[in-house]
Amino acid sequence: MQPEEFSILIPIKKLSQRVPDKNYRIFGDRPLWQHTLDKLQEYRVYIDTDDNELIKVVKTYQNVVPYLRPVALRGHEVSVCDLIKNWVTQHDPKGFLFQIHVTSPFLNPGTLHRALASMNEEHDSVFACTQHQTRFWYRDRGVNHNPEKLIQTQDLEPVYEENSLFYGFTKEVALQGKRVGAFAKLFETAMGESLDIDTEEDWDKCVSILEKENDV
Repeated sequence: MQPEEFSILIPIKKLSQRVPDKNYRIFGDRPLWQHTLDKLQEYRVYIDTDDNELIKVVKTYQNVVPYLRPVALRGHEVSVCDLIKNWVTQHDPKGFLFQIHVTSPFLNPGTLHRALASMNEEHDSVFACTQHQTRFWYRDRGVNHNPEKLIQTQDLEPVYEENSLFYGFTKEVALQGKRVGAFAKLFETAMGESLDIDTEEDWDKCVSILEKENDV
């Protein structure tokens, strides 16, 4: 698939709860949001934001369509699926659709191409996941193992975790208020690429990795 064959949505809100101002913090030599936009300049990108000032700044990117988030869809409790549905309804993005976050700073755009190529005609969506092959428990019960019959961890049934690196979906899925359809493709991504900034510890880890990469 070529870049123009899909569109990308990036929600960017001004205020963050657990990591204050994380979308705007300087990551390396530029704000975190800019770190993401700079590597997506060959792609059709939409920015959903509640920040008028950010809209003015990102208009310098010729490939970016920024728009102000409706008041009814602002606030920490609003589901990103509602933002996606509004995006599709109001802006009619072209091609297959991806939603990403600037808080996954090591996403490689090529991964989106590979994820899309991994789908077949039966799939209506694809999402990034991390495979775990270790013993999981839910309350007092084993999830993927029998505690009374111990087997090697490499023989356990794998469990997959959504890691939020990306979600890809058709317009039909989006208009249902979802980003994972009934026939989703699970796409495994590398641990380093999948890092997500959700806590201050995550921020420090990502900054440390970036500094090491820049020193190479």
